Amino acid sequence: MAFQDSVAVQNAMLNAFASTVGASPKLDLWNDGGSGRPANDAAAATGTKIAEGTLPATPFTTSTANAIANNGTWTVTGLPAAGTGTNATYYRLMDSAGTTCHQQGAVHPLGSNWAASTAYALNAIAYANDNVYKCTTAGTSASSGAGPSGTGTGITDGTAVWAYVSDIGIGLSNISVTNGESISPVTYSRSRGNS
Repeated sequence: MAFQDSVAVQNAMLNAFASTVGASPKLDLWNDGGSGRPANDAAAATGTKIAEGTLPATPFTTSTANAIANNGTWTVTGLPAAGTGTNATYYRLMDSAGTTCHQQGAVHPLGSNWAASTAYALNAIAYANDNVYKCTTAGTSASSGAGPSGTGTGITDGTAVWAYVSDIGIGLSNISVTNGESISPVTYSRSRGNS
């Protein structure tokens, strides 16, 4: 039987996460070079670090509805060694010393939550079912349901067709980082639901 937590417990877990990450954590953006991100947050990073930055003293909102989000704008600066137009593929949320990874996840272009009966243009990004999808055939989403699900390509949704991009992580206004560029992760969310 699956367990279920009260909203108060879910909020407490998320607030404990924010407290453990601590004040002014570091955010590192990596390009995995096609090898995929590390197996877990305790494993060594893979690929090339292309950007880094120190986040605000209080980087997360307080959880009041079993979810937290980024608190204000998070800005990281491209490293001098970064190549022009290098795509970030994953992030690592580090402690303030930059030595302990508390979380890692996917990096993806900014999008919006999937909505029913909505016209989607080619290459539109939508978030559905804890995943990120890219529209590969423009069309109108289904009139009901929760949107595309699963992984792979050719996911039909009304007259729109989607391809899986990644799990939900951090959405960037521009995932292609150039030397010395400041980029702002403007979407971050972490929820705690029932299992």
